Amino acid sequence: MTQVAIPLNKGRLFLFLLLSLAFVVGGFWLWNIADNYSGFKHWKALLGAVLCVPLFGLGVVIFAYKLFDSRPGLILNDEGVHRLGLFGFQRVIPWKHITHCSINKVKRTKILLIHVDNVEEVLARLSPIVRWSQRMALAQYGTPHSVASSNLKIDIEQLKALIESRAQASES
Repeated sequence: MTQVAIPLNKGRLFLFLLLSLAFVVGGFWLWNIADNYSGFKHWKALLGAVLCVPLFGLGVVIFAYKLFDSRPGLILNDEGVHRLGLFGFQRVIPWKHITHCSINKVKRTKILLIHVDNVEEVLARLSPIVRWSQRMALAQYGTPHSVASSNLKIDIEQLKALIESRAQASES
């Protein structure tokens, strides 16, 4: 089986970086004009500034890192599906455990759900806090593995067909 590497959508990452920068600038602007307000409006402006700068500042760092990261967002090889996480690759999803894929739409984002037959084994390898959050995702979507369509340079339908065909090919 040949390896397929699907790159990250750099245009979308650049847009997220610009939006994060805009919110950081907006936070500094709110901090500077907070003295023009009095009472509750003053405290709302300060709270907005204090929340915008560090939270979206972290987004600036993450999106800038991802923008210059040359690694692909998804790799399909002989072992299975390798997904790029925040700073490194997550555990491989072996082909032998993939049963099927489905597409779920959350607001305007399509998410590819990769269903597996070893859910409890996957959950057992996680830390308690991550396991708790994965159980919430599992209750909502039925699987602990997902890929957002906006992150990759491939159509979600093509990705679904590619993963399902490779999972079936590995069975035979």
